[in-house]
Amino acid sequence: MIKKILKENITTAIKSNDSFAKLLENNYNTLLVEDVLVKEMEDYLLSKEEIYQFSNFNNLFYESVLNFNPSRFANFLRNVVNDNPKKENTYQHILNDIEAKLESTYNIPNNYLKMKRSQLDELCDELILKENYFELNNVRKFIKDNFRVFDYNSYMKENRDLAVKILKSGGEDETDKTYVRLRKLLEGKNMGYIGIFTYFNKIEKIPFISLKRLYERILKDNDILHMLPELVINYMRHKLPYKNKDGRTYAKHFERLEDDLLTIEEKHSAKLFADEYPAAFRKGLLNTPDFLETIKELTSSKEKIEMYNKFFIKKVARYKTQQELLDALIKFVYSNTNDEAIRTQITNTYMCDMIFDDGELVVARVKNQDALQAIANDTSWCIKDSLSYWKDYVGNYNIQLVIIDLTESVSSLYRKIGVTLNPSGLGFYFNTAHIKNDNYINESDLNDRLKKFDISLEELYDIAKYTGSNEYYSEEEIQEDRYGNRGGW
Repeated sequence: MIKKILKENITTAIKSNDSFAKLLENNYNTLLVEDVLVKEMEDYLLSKEEIYQFSNFNNLFYESVLNFNPSRFANFLRNVVNDNPKKENTYQHILNDIEAKLESTYNIPNNYLKMKRSQLDELCDELILKENYFELNNVRKFIKDNFRVFDYNSYMKENRDLAVKILKSGGEDETDKTYVRLRKLLEGKNMGYIGIFTYFNKIEKIPFISLKRLYERILKDNDILHMLPELVINYMRHKLPYKNKDGRTYAKHFERLEDDLLTIEEKHSAKLFADEYPAAFRKGLLNTPDFLETIKELTSSKEKIEMYNKFFIKKVARYKTQQELLDALIKFVYSNTNDEAIRTQITNTYMCDMIFDDGELVVARVKNQDALQAIANDTSWCIKDSLSYWKDYVGNYNIQLVIIDLTESVSSLYRKIGVTLNPSGLGFYFNTAHIKNDNYINESDLNDRLKKFDISLEELYDIAKYTGSNEYYSEEEIQEDRYGNRGGW
């Protein structure tokens, strides 16, 4: 292909330059000039192999030559044919142009262009430890575009070398007890996780027991890990704090990974149920929040599943549309749910106070984790499952509210909203809020939802702050329950 284009360019150069045409006529067989030129360039490229080692260098070089205008190409070819030293000037201009283009495209220092792939890998490890994610992304893009990297999406050098660097950054080495336990845990085909697990332990301070639970979960989810938004080993490559597309901010990548694992687990569970329905009902079902929430509620009870298998699934054929099926499923799963039971539960739960009830909106303040578990067991909020995260987000002084909108259907993601408010001066600071599936909702949107009940977060806070203090948890209690089974809000 290159020879063909060169031949065309040579023909164009001959037509545009009489003296050049005469030179070729007197000295060379025109049909072989492209071979002479290719050999000349190949010899030059071979001389640069030790300097420019990225695999795309040759392509960029040939591309530069092929893009010469006819006059410049004729002069270059004349110097090659005559073995004129001026051809070296052309080569240097080409190199300068390539380097300038790469520096501009990837915004990386010139000396990176002359590094080996292994050296760039080492550089990326260093950039991770320095949390220089801007330059890290630029270097990775340069590697992706200019080296022969197969399956680039899976590329990240998560190995012993990176783990050792993380250890050294904290003044430790491979004799560190937790690191030894991690190696033993991951030994075999999963040693590729040693880098990120060491990062979680040493940088994010995640204890071994939580990493062991995470690893067991990864093994259990092995067949659905492809559903994660990125590979497990890539979770540490982003700068903290990390903001999700929905606006939620994470202080730890461990927390984000566990949330994403829960999401794909719930979606996979829902798919198993959806696959039992007629094909006409399945389209888009897994993207329907009401269906996902209803299946989550269904699978929370062994008795409900038994009833479902005994009575509901056998009669699915009676429904004519997907919506009819969904409405019937919601009614079946939530048949024992009633508003008075919610009020009774709040009233009878220790460390839980009813602070608002207008018949349609019920708001409770919860002052310990047990109270939250009692009235929000149908949510995915991780502070109800992890005492450590309860301590991180709520602690001794923050106000934790559970807002229950009785006008929403029982399967609605907005039926229960948890919100954490931090005392600040005479008022409060909005910390975070989440709907039932743990997705983030911002302060403005939450206040908009409260408007229809003629109440605001500020008014709810003013009531809640007089209902006493949160329960105090000792460090010993938190360590015993450290990170529970999963992280997150």
